[in-house]
Amino acid sequence: MAKERRTPSGPPGHISMQSAPKADISAREEPQDPLRGFASILALPSIRARLEKSSREGAWTSDETLSLLSLDPLTLVRLLRLVHAPIGQHDSEILSVPELAKALGNHNLRRALRTPSQAVPDAPDLRKLWLHSVATAHAARDLAMDRGTIDPEQAWLLGLLHDLPLWTQCLGHLRESDDPTIDYHEWANDWRLPPTLSLMIDARINHDESSSSPAASIISTAEKLAELAGFRHPQDKNLLSEQTPAYDMEDRDMTRSRSLRQKVLKNLTRFGLETMLVEGTLTVETPAPIAAPPATAHLADMALNLSSSNEATSYRSITTIAMSAALRYLGFERVHHLRWTRPQPWCHIRTKADLSPRRLSMMQMGLTKQEHSAFEEARRTRMPAIINRKSGGLLQGLGTDQALLVPVNPDFGVPTFLILDRAYSASPIVMDHDAVGAQTLASITTLLIENLLLRQRQVRTERFALTDPLTRLFNRGVGISVLVQELARRKRTQKPLTLLMLDLDQFKDLNDTRGHLVGDLALRATADVIRKEVRRSDTVCRYGGEEFLIVLPETSVEDASITATRIFTAISNEGHRLGLPLTVSVGLSAATSTEDSVEDLLARADRALYASKERGRNRFSIDLA
Repeated sequence: MAKERRTPSGPPGHISMQSAPKADISAREEPQDPLRGFASILALPSIRARLEKSSREGAWTSDETLSLLSLDPLTLVRLLRLVHAPIGQHDSEILSVPELAKALGNHNLRRALRTPSQAVPDAPDLRKLWLHSVATAHAARDLAMDRGTIDPEQAWLLGLLHDLPLWTQCLGHLRESDDPTIDYHEWANDWRLPPTLSLMIDARINHDESSSSPAASIISTAEKLAELAGFRHPQDKNLLSEQTPAYDMEDRDMTRSRSLRQKVLKNLTRFGLETMLVEGTLTVETPAPIAAPPATAHLADMALNLSSSNEATSYRSITTIAMSAALRYLGFERVHHLRWTRPQPWCHIRTKADLSPRRLSMMQMGLTKQEHSAFEEARRTRMPAIINRKSGGLLQGLGTDQALLVPVNPDFGVPTFLILDRAYSASPIVMDHDAVGAQTLASITTLLIENLLLRQRQVRTERFALTDPLTRLFNRGVGISVLVQELARRKRTQKPLTLLMLDLDQFKDLNDTRGHLVGDLALRATADVIRKEVRRSDTVCRYGGEEFLIVLPETSVEDASITATRIFTAISNEGHRLGLPLTVSVGLSAATSTEDSVEDLLARADRALYASKERGRNRFSIDLA
């Protein structure tokens, strides 16, 4: 396959096509990233300055954002990498700007266009390549609308990226890399670029007309129309002289070419970029250094916001608040919360925050040796660590080359981490600046989680002190305390108050014949039935060994009788279901005067209970005297 490489004697930025041996990719320690340092054509200072003059950056409407993105092949290919990364859920390949907007959200597309400005050497071919790509995209969309063989928006993206290998070649030369050779297939597979795009580029590289798809045919014709409109290919080859069966120039093509030039001019003028049509090089100035905000900027606001979450009732809510704080206060664009099953070389992605509607697809990812070492170091030192991708591993799954690893609960048996990145804008992570905010975030989040665990232990302790561990009902002390309170309320309001006392029939025989485990099962089953049959305002407690007490506030004797009947009937039915001789006798008493005490109610309920026993069990009796 023909390879593109720089001619050593040529000027910087000049591209020629010569045969070159395939690069030895087995010797590479790092994956190829031809966009390293040049993540957006719109980030070149001369273009960025014109954009800022035409409109306030960051205040673009959704339509303007999509239109700008449609002019930027480098940002688009980065977004294709992100949207097809293994971490995200996608049923089919995404191959148009509107589909990217739907998958990632307009907010993230604006972030992608805020790539930091980059200074590059004088680049005579960069302007030609860009304008040729934009013109080809315009023509491809028009042709797709005429022919109806492919989606016009997909045709635009394919037209914009049809010379992607040449872009990588050009950027490699501008970077004056020691190894400007880029293996497109290796890079496309590594970034998981859409197969449709790769197949079209393969057909163009190999000049394989026999395998030409409708998309490749449209792009080939569109490229010739772009040439005819004056947007010459940077290799200075005469595309119009190529004899291919897919294209025969007609008179109407001259009209199309003039219309095409006007469309490109109108599109560029919308953003103040019409001067890019002037012949010459794309001169780039060295941008003024952007002062990083002080490390303490917004930290006070973040700390206050996190501290206000001290009453959070779940671990998930705390991590959600922490992830939102990383996006809002620390300038990160994606946050993933994960657990590391140390010392195993994999981690579990728990949740993510990136303001996109996409759901997580892969929950478990492997770690490279370098990532594994970074996890161990961050856990040991309790400090954030920068991870730079070598090959495969977690960062490849996330679709990024750099991330900040932040330990949150390093002392847990399964430690948890936040992994932060700026994958949309390709902004670098600067340890001196970003580590301060990340460490503050981690410290406060760790404290919030520890406080939550302490509160949960306290609740469990209190619950254990107030409940019966076998039946999970309140214990006798709680039942008596509630009865005292309800009697006092009854004296104030004169509203009825009734009491049910239940006792399992022949429970000792069940224990002796079936064993204590079966006896415990009978007690739990009885408690579950009672819990289902009473109201939320009623109080049920385990009064003794096999005795239960039910306090029924604001309940008349008639209503309490119905409840008692429902309960002993349901318990008998549950006994039949379990194959156990499970029945209860019930005694009912009620407060009949303001002079009644707790002892009076309990004594009358006890007498009624034994009356039920004497009358044959599995029934209820009433004692109001």
